[in-house]
Amino acid sequence: MKKVGRRNRLFKHLGTARNSLEESQLAKLGQQFLDSERIKSGKLSLFDSRYDKNSWEEFLSKLEFISALDTPAFNFFVYYYRLIGLSKLADDCFRDLVISRIIWPVSKAKTRDFLQSNLNKNYSLTALYRSMQTHQFSL
Repeated sequence: MKKVGRRNRLFKHLGTARNSLEESQLAKLGQQFLDSERIKSGKLSLFDSRYDKNSWEEFLSKLEFISALDTPAFNFFVYYYRLIGLSKLADDCFRDLVISRIIWPVSKAKTRDFLQSNLNKNYSLTALYRSMQTHQFSL
């Protein structure tokens, strides 16, 4: 089965089992089919049976870890930032500053570092201050 839109569609029929032996053979055939589809698509699995421990470690040593971005929390707050109408300000620097201060309320210098290291967004400290001056609100 394959999910297409909101519906499940038959993707590939491998056969019908009439007893437990045929069932185990079909299960093995199904696993082989899924593995080949995954490999064709270029996806990796931590449970990939094609590698023994040494070749798996060799494979992993060739990968380069670049970074992990803290985007789920950021995207969550971007949604509400837009919902309350602040996106009309059309200032990405201000948006990033506001949301970062909600996620991690620290100084503006540390907020700049947080934006750079966790979200891969680069702003100068001057740009952050200018953005705050541009959008002053009174309560």
